[in-house]
Amino acid sequence: MQISSVFATIDTTNLDTMKKLCLLLLILTSHHLFSQTPGFLFGDGVRIRSTGSTKGKEVSKLYGLYEVLILEVSSQPDGLGKTDNPCEMFPWVKIKWHPDSTGWVYGKYIYHESEENTIKEGLSFDVGGDQCTLKAVLNYGAPSSDENEGLTGCDQEYLILVFNPGDLSFTPIKDSKSKEGETYMKLFSGEGGGEQITATDNENSNIVLYTQIYLQDGGSQGVYTIKRTGSKYEVINYQKNQQ
Repeated sequence: MQISSVFATIDTTNLDTMKKLCLLLLILTSHHLFSQTPGFLFGDGVRIRSTGSTKGKEVSKLYGLYEVLILEVSSQPDGLGKTDNPCEMFPWVKIKWHPDSTGWVYGKYIYHESEENTIKEGLSFDVGGDQCTLKAVLNYGAPSSDENEGLTGCDQEYLILVFNPGDLSFTPIKDSKSKEGETYMKLFSGEGGGEQITATDNENSNIVLYTQIYLQDGGSQGVYTIKRTGSKYEVINYQKNQQ
């Protein structure tokens, strides 16, 4: 229904009616006008562009992890001219990373909380007297299967962050031990299986994370030993135990 047609049916001399209508319209449209979803930008030299395209002017370049607000998401995934495989395509995402700074980022570098049960609820571990917790975040608009292309599903990778309530900080965990080619700790989930953090422990000055790995041909347990240096975390040992 168009707003103009609604106003045309109202007696403009009745101010009370007009005020009520304006209030109703404000309530109905406020979610669209002010909807901002929290998320994270993460990467090394991530380009921020003026439009959702590689043709958009580069307005900034960011390094590391940033908390951002997600303002808008493009309707179609983009293969950046390199692929048409749905499992390798992401949408463009408009973000705000500073009170006066907005721009578009390729969705591969924007993360948000997921409903996937990748971390068992209630887990925490001690870091300098603070009870830290873990958060698993997924690429925004992560690729999914395309039945028309005959795909059964796309594996997802969840970036693992440490949340410290003492300074309200989020920190990624460096990891070159558990998975070949990775530089930060990620857990996978897909139709063929998945991995869930099921327990945590403090061992000397290190943090130990235990995971349950579910596969179609059986399961196993992963043990991550993580060293903390200041505000940085790194996997220094990984062991996989068959079950």
